[in-house]
Amino acid sequence: MKSSGGNFEALMTDHGVPVYLMPRGESETLALGVLVKTGTRDEEWPREAGLAHALEHMFFQGTKHFPETKDFSAQIENTGGIINAWTTKEMTFYWRQVPAAAAEVAVTSLAEQLHRPLFREDKIRTEMQNIVQELRRRNDDPVQNLNDHTYRYLYAGHPLEKDTLGLEESITNFQYQNFVDFHRRFYHPGRQAIIAAGKITGGELLALLNRHFTEKPDPVGPRETRSILEAPVAKELVIEKEIEQVHLNLVAIGPKAKDPAAKALDLFKMMLSAGMSFPLFQEVRDKLGLCYTIKARCESWSDAGAFGIYVGTDPKRYREAIKVIERVVGESASDAALLARTKETVLGRLAIAFESTTKIIETAAIQTALLDRPQGYDEVKAEVDAITIEDIKEAVNQYLKPDQFRLVRLTPKTKN
Repeated sequence: MKSSGGNFEALMTDHGVPVYLMPRGESETLALGVLVKTGTRDEEWPREAGLAHALEHMFFQGTKHFPETKDFSAQIENTGGIINAWTTKEMTFYWRQVPAAAAEVAVTSLAEQLHRPLFREDKIRTEMQNIVQELRRRNDDPVQNLNDHTYRYLYAGHPLEKDTLGLEESITNFQYQNFVDFHRRFYHPGRQAIIAAGKITGGELLALLNRHFTEKPDPVGPRETRSILEAPVAKELVIEKEIEQVHLNLVAIGPKAKDPAAKALDLFKMMLSAGMSFPLFQEVRDKLGLCYTIKARCESWSDAGAFGIYVGTDPKRYREAIKVIERVVGESASDAALLARTKETVLGRLAIAFESTTKIIETAAIQTALLDRPQGYDEVKAEVDAITIEDIKEAVNQYLKPDQFRLVRLTPKTKN
């Protein structure tokens, strides 16, 4: 498959790892990452709660040839490059962005990180304390705390319920063997894909990868079983906290990533809240002064998803805000003119995103994990263009009817 414009070239290393490259001859940089198809949902809870994310952290805490954290990061930072990673419920992604001339530095850094980590016992305690602080910071943030409660409530009893940061009691008890075992179970070429965008040819990239990524694929380890997700029976969850506003999510279960309705609902999310000129902002904030922030969210995983609308508002007026939101959802689902201008917005932002090599590979990693391959600009554009107002109405009617929404509300503590 040859690359043209903003599309991917599909390659394969000598050891059977798929490679997706978007050559960008006009760029002076290279973004390169390794996707590992494992995440929070593969953990055994509560014993391994947060282990996938903690392991990501430990990969930065020294390797065979760079035992000190500073020296490991300096490989990339001395070139002017950026080194980072992230973990979600279903995937972990390690990436670099470097000047194009430093392509081999990026490849060797990733190979060193994934193949030769030390999991130094003298680093584990300190790094786990850092994650505890990350967890506590999240709990102190009303919006993040609301989202955590929302997913535990909406996905209750399903593997997607698991929080990526895990549980403080498990994080503080992780030992060397926990990391070794999880690494052995899930971190092998059979679960990996390499994604790149920037100033490099397919031949150049494969030569570097074949030189440095020399592990042979093992049989793919156990994968947590995908399952049906049922909506919570209770219509509302209320959590009290020392705050001034009511923070609320109106949420409903959505389709899995490969369901065509997922694309329609993702576009509908933008129809509602792509910016200040779109309906949620206009109706709830601009006209009524009910909030500072309001936005719609849509996420899809391999077997389920969620659609939600967040608003932070006056405790005395949150019911008013909900009624307006419900009205906006109903009216927007059949607004063909709104769909047309939303497509212009989405395609414009897509073009901007494809100017960033890091944005390209991060989006491609998610697509590869959930859709089995990345999508180039032309393919995404064609999918957006093809969505009709009938598709939007059908998806909204299937997943976002009023009785399908649940309310999760973070509210000020009752005064005695």
